[in-house]
Amino acid sequence: MRKPKVLLLTATINPRGMSFTALQDSKIRENQYRSALDFYLNKTDYRIVFCENSGTDLSSGYRKYIAEGRIEFLTFNGNDYDKKLGKGYGEAKIILYAISNSVFIKNIKDCYIVKITGRVIVRNICDILNRRILNLNNIIMCDFMGDSSIYTMIFVSPLKWIRNVNYHLNEINDTKGVTFEQIMYKILLNTDCIVLPFSPSPIIRGVNGSSGLRYEQILPSDIYSKNFLYLSLLYKKKGFPIIALFAQWYYLCYTKYYVRLKQIISRIGTYILK
Repeated sequence: MRKPKVLLLTATINPRGMSFTALQDSKIRENQYRSALDFYLNKTDYRIVFCENSGTDLSSGYRKYIAEGRIEFLTFNGNDYDKKLGKGYGEAKIILYAISNSVFIKNIKDCYIVKITGRVIVRNICDILNRRILNLNNIIMCDFMGDSSIYTMIFVSPLKWIRNVNYHLNEINDTKGVTFEQIMYKILLNTDCIVLPFSPSPIIRGVNGSSGLRYEQILPSDIYSKNFLYLSLLYKKKGFPIIALFAQWYYLCYTKYYVRLKQIISRIGTYILK
């Protein structure tokens, strides 16, 4: 039986001088949010919760989809905190507001929350979410930035896990080097859920809000292999040595295969150029 999934798109249309945020232009940001919304509405059949924290309401352009029960808009004034805390703190507040106030999330029992930064398009989102393993309970899908943080641009989790953000909200402080990504990793260490990296890796289209640089493809194959190295370290810390060894074995096998494949492609290219 297909387990229900809700796309949670987080948004800040007017960052109001937020620290560590390169893209400040509200109009550009709004256009990026609208483009992403149009993609998810037209290319998927999932219900969408669009939660925005600077008091800007985009719902007037989507009345048809609201009436059809495809999308729910939430907006609140949650961007007035100390800017030194950084945008990760605001992101966490958006998530907590959404799971507390969304009718979709309250009414769709036992669903997976698919958190996506609202300005980006995950081009292969359907391929990612159609995996059979997501029909099971207590699966978390995310990708690792290193051995102590995860990517938070997109992750999939049961509602019970994402609620744990509430207990660590006040620890997030970008100025002090405690990021939202690190806090989410910390929560992973204490969960009883099964943690898996994405497969296939998310293919991202959009602009990074921190750097202002355009994404080409996040998490390409060489990073995908490293996910299993970081996964093995995670399970080692959690006290599951057998799972840690299996993940490390997969990492070693995949890395060897991938390096060999690159060598073959390089030789073929050299031969053709001759």
